[in-house]
Amino acid sequence: MSFRLAYGFLVLLLATGATADVIYLADGRTLRGEVTEYVNGVIRLHVVGGDDSVVALNLITRIEFAPAVPPDDQTLIIPPPPAYEEVLQALIEKTEERLKQKGADTREAAIVLYLDTGLGEPASHPENIDIRCYRGLGYSGGQRATADAPWLHFESVREREDGVRRLEIDPGPPYAVINRSVTLVPGKIANLGRIVLQKVKADGTVTLTGYVRDGAGVPVEGALVSADARRTHSDADGFYQLEGFGLEVVNLSVRKRGFVGGSSRVSIRDTEKKEIACDLSVFRPRRLKLSYVISAEGSDIFEGPGVETGTIERVVDSSRIPLDETIYSSASFQRFAKEAHLYLGVKDGAVTIGNSHAPIFYQLAEPEVRFADIKELGELPMSAQRCPPLSEGAVIVARGNHPQFGRGISPFCVKFLVEELSMAAGEFNEEEFAPVEGE
Repeated sequence: MSFRLAYGFLVLLLATGATADVIYLADGRTLRGEVTEYVNGVIRLHVVGGDDSVVALNLITRIEFAPAVPPDDQTLIIPPPPAYEEVLQALIEKTEERLKQKGADTREAAIVLYLDTGLGEPASHPENIDIRCYRGLGYSGGQRATADAPWLHFESVREREDGVRRLEIDPGPPYAVINRSVTLVPGKIANLGRIVLQKVKADGTVTLTGYVRDGAGVPVEGALVSADARRTHSDADGFYQLEGFGLEVVNLSVRKRGFVGGSSRVSIRDTEKKEIACDLSVFRPRRLKLSYVISAEGSDIFEGPGVETGTIERVVDSSRIPLDETIYSSASFQRFAKEAHLYLGVKDGAVTIGNSHAPIFYQLAEPEVRFADIKELGELPMSAQRCPPLSEGAVIVARGNHPQFGRGISPFCVKFLVEELSMAAGEFNEEEFAPVEGE
C-alpha cells in the first residue's frame, strides 16, 4: 500500500485487501470508497463498484478512514498527518462540546475552515483575512482570520429559513476573493475543510484618478492627495491623478487648509483595468445637536417605564468621533453606545452616525413624520445597516435587535432628532488644519 500527498493533503490509495473509507452524510446515507482528494471544501471519492463522486464537506457529518493493512513482506511507514488536520479536528471537537452545552433547542450552527496559501512560506501569508457571512443581501458583520490557522464562526439559523449562507473570504491583494456557499443546520457543524488562497498575477501598473469635492459637492482646488510617497494636488475641477500602483491596498488621504481631511481605501485586485476612479471628500466643521429617546430594555416602545431621553452635542471636527467614551445622563443610552461602539463620522462630506459592532438597523423617517409621533417601531421597515446622512430636522430610528432577523447587538431601540447641524466657525480642532508639508 502506498501514500501520496494531493495538494498538501494526505490521500489514501487503497491496497488489495484494505477496507473502504466510509463517509456519513447529513441525510443519513453512507458512501464507501477511496478518498482521493480533500481540498477547497470538497472531497473526491472513488466509490466502490462505481465512478468518482465529489461531495461538499458541509453535507458530511463524519469520515472514517480505512485502517492500513500492509503486505506481509513490507513495513508500512505512515507519514505524520498534516498540521491543519490535527488543528481543525481539535477545533471541531471543542465546537461539538459547545453546541451540546447550548442544548437540543439551540438555533445556532457553526462554520469551521482552515486557510492557507499552499506554498509553505509563512512569511508570505496574509495576516488579516476578512470574512463576511451573508444571508441574502444582509451579513452578520465582518470578521478576521489568519492564514495557517483554523477559523470558527457561530451563526443563528431562524425557524422556517433554508439556512443557506455565503462566505466571502477576502485575503486582500495579491490574493483573489473566494466565495463559498454552505447550508447550516441548527446544532450542527459545517466543516469547509482546507481552503487554499490563490494569488493573482500582475500585468503592469494601475493609475488612480478622481475628484475632490466638499460636503456640498463643489470641486476643491489645491487639495493635497497622497498615498504613501506619492503626492499630487487637485486642479481647478478638483481632479487628481496618481500613477504606478500594483496589486496592493492603497490608503488615499486628502488635506486642504480650512477643511477636515478625508481618506479612502482602494483594494487593487488586478491590473487589467489600468485606471481606477476614487473620488475624495473634505468638509468644513459642523456643530451637531441630537435629541434621543431610548426604549426600555427588550422593548421598541418610546413611552412608559424604562424610557429615557437625552441630547448629544458635538463639534464634528474629525472624520471619526467615538460616542461610546462619553458619560450620558441616560444609563440605557450609555450601554447602547458601548454595545454598538457608536461614533459620529463623515462619509462623502456628510455627517453620519456609525457603529463598529453589528448589526444595528437604521431607518430615516419620511419628511412628514414628526419625532413626537413615533411611539413605537412595530413593523416599521428597518433596512439600512448604516445610518443615513444627517440633515437638520431629520428623524432617524435605530433598532439594536431586529425580530425579523432574530439577532442584534443591543436590546434597545432609539429614535434621534437632528435639532441642529450648522457650520462651526472657530470651534474646530486646530490640529486638523495645521499646514501639511507639500501644501
